[in-house]
Amino acid sequence: MSPLADISLPIHNALIYVRNTGDWDVPAIDGIGHLWTSKTCVAVGCLPDIDGVTRIIVGDAADVPRTEHETFDGWIETLSKSVTVESVYDHDLAVVATGTPSTRVHIWTDGTSLSSIIIVGVHRHD
Repeated sequence: MSPLADISLPIHNALIYVRNTGDWDVPAIDGIGHLWTSKTCVAVGCLPDIDGVTRIIVGDAADVPRTEHETFDGWIETLSKSVTVESVYDHDLAVVATGTPSTRVHIWTDGTSLSSIIIVGVHRHD
């Protein structure tokens, strides 16, 4: 199966959210590092829009390509039973049905703090 989304676009504020589709908590973003978490969200830093586009690939964890730089492997609460990947300005990039109230998520990057690629693998239980 191919990824659900494979898009390249400039990302304003150089930040995307991988979060519960319903209610969610914004992580405390301190500007140090490139990944921040709350119980319902992972915020990932990426290439600033002024520097170009970021490629974002989203899909089932078994189906997405990977880099050698896994940045996150953990769980987020998904009471909505789905995960939304979006930009800071509420621009939905992908929505993945998970079927569970807690979802394991993997995130891979190019290994830099201003990554030009973000790969999100979601474990789904259809």
